[in-house]
Amino acid sequence: MKATKRLLMVALVAVMVFSMTAFSSVQVLASSNLDVAVFQPLNEVPVELEDFDSEEYVEAMREFIAVFGEFTSVLLDLVDDFEFIETLEEMVMWLVDFETLLDGIASTAEYMASVTTYLPDEYLEAHMAILETIILVYESMTVLDVALTLLATGEYDEFVVGMELFFEGMFVAETIWSEAIGFYGEQSKELVGTWGWDELTDWTYVFNQDGTGTRGIQDAIEYFHWATFQDGILWLNFGAEMLYEAAHIQFWFYDIVGNVLTLDNAFVDEAVFSYIRQ
Repeated sequence: MKATKRLLMVALVAVMVFSMTAFSSVQVLASSNLDVAVFQPLNEVPVELEDFDSEEYVEAMREFIAVFGEFTSVLLDLVDDFEFIETLEEMVMWLVDFETLLDGIASTAEYMASVTTYLPDEYLEAHMAILETIILVYESMTVLDVALTLLATGEYDEFVVGMELFFEGMFVAETIWSEAIGFYGEQSKELVGTWGWDELTDWTYVFNQDGTGTRGIQDAIEYFHWATFQDGILWLNFGAEMLYEAAHIQFWFYDIVGNVLTLDNAFVDEAVFSYIRQ
């Protein structure tokens, strides 16, 4: 079965170039399942390069961060869907969507690079980290693009290596991204304070207005920095346990109703906890 699948995929990709020429550029764009505008989020960002406005820049970056999270989610879903392609039509559609994403990330990287000249020093480090993330994602997608060509020539093992390199690059990008975006977050006033776990009130979260905080119980306290984003996203950075180790980052969805805080882990199913304001 696997051998049959490989042969089918090789055949599909091998005739892809011929098939794509049957479409006009307008028809190809129209056939994509993706909203192109979503994946070029900085084309009309409200940042005046000649007259830098820090508030406009930060607000634009917050909007971009929300959109880029959607971008990476769609990209990874698209790659996961690759192994389920069965027909030439599905392959062509997949390639159109992939190229749409690749074009979007390329234009975003170009814009982000052009802004760096105008940034005050306090914004530069976080901005460059996010730019590095975008470039890593672009390079990872380019590796995958090459891997598809290898598959078309029957080099399946090399294709698998290309897929592995793609996911490695995405993992590194996610690590850098997760640590950098805290710079652009806010400290929601409604979250500031002390919250006790509803099952053990001595176990608390403490959110300080300056973006620092703690969680845990006496003799078992963790320290973190925190920030909030639109759509009720809470970012926690616990730092690194060892030198040169990646920071430990968590993302939660938070909701406050009355004096009850609910935290729902963004990446762990059924990790939902409630806390009472103290």
